[in-house]
Amino acid sequence: MKIHILTISNKYPLWITNGFDQYSERIALNFPITLKQIKPSVKKNKNSDSTLLEEALKLESYTPKNSLRIVLDNRGKLLSTEKFYSQFQVWMNQGKDLCFIIGSADGLAQKMRDDADFILSLSNMTIAHPLALVLLTEQIYRVVSIINRHPYHRG
Repeated sequence: MKIHILTISNKYPLWITNGFDQYSERIALNFPITLKQIKPSVKKNKNSDSTLLEEALKLESYTPKNSLRIVLDNRGKLLSTEKFYSQFQVWMNQGKDLCFIIGSADGLAQKMRDDADFILSLSNMTIAHPLALVLLTEQIYRVVSIINRHPYHRG
């Protein structure tokens, strides 16, 4: 199983990249993991629906075929680490790659939520998308630690 993370984002600050790299290197010992940053679409007018739809099409073009689409959205399912681990086990048993999708600062088109296999919320709070990337990656590493019975997951 491979893990893909797609984001609509400009270049991340170095401290975000360092955080992602730290956890992704550890995850890669068990699951190949990739990050694809997709440049945000330029707003053509005040109506962001067309911009979000354009970004959705970009995201779809980078989504690996036959992968499970896990969309990050504050309206999604809020899971504890233990429940995220259980859900991760379900996904592993399906034998498909995982594709986590993080939208732009304006969010995601409804189409992305409609087409998702799972909608995940990282918090009831609003989180900056660069921080969401690091938080997601850390939680994936935590799940991998639980799978490997590594003590990191305690805490």
